[in-house]
Order: sequence, then structure tokens, then C-alpha cells
Amino acid sequence: MNNPIDDAYDAWKEADEEARVLEREVGEAWRLYDSGKGSGPARERLHELAWRRHVAAERLAHAIGLLHDAGLIQTPARSQRLAYVS
Repeated sequence: MNNPIDDAYDAWKEADEEARVLEREVGEAWRLYDSGKGSGPARERLHELAWRRHVAAERLAHAIGLLHDAGLIQTPARSQRLAYVS
């Protein structure tokens, strides 16, 4: 029997790893560009990276929501969250 929390966590890890692979690729393209040995990352790769990072963030939020709903974690109060941003 599958656990929805485990499934959500695994989905986030997979999306995060896909984004990290692209981040390394894009980072290397920028390093080559900066050293005069390349043209920089293609615009499409940058869009794909942004999308994959967005998907990973959504999946992480979903997993955290499931953990919270199950009573396994507590999210900080709104005033505490705002303090971290300041």
C-alpha cells in the first residue's frame, strides 16, 4: 500500500533532482560564456529550468501540506514566517 506522504516526497525529490541537473548544465554554459568559450545557455533551457524549479517548489509545498495535515509538522505562525523574510 502506498503512503501519499512518501509518494509526495518522492515526487518532490525527483522534480528537485531534474531541476538540479538543469541548474548544473545552465551554470556550466554560463561559465563557458564568461570565459569566452561559449554562447551561454539557450533561452529555452532557461525557461525549462524555471519551469522545473517551479514544479519542484509546488511538489515540496504539497508534501509539506500533507505532513502538516497529518499532524507530523507544524508550520510557523504567520508572524514568525514574516520575521524570516525581513
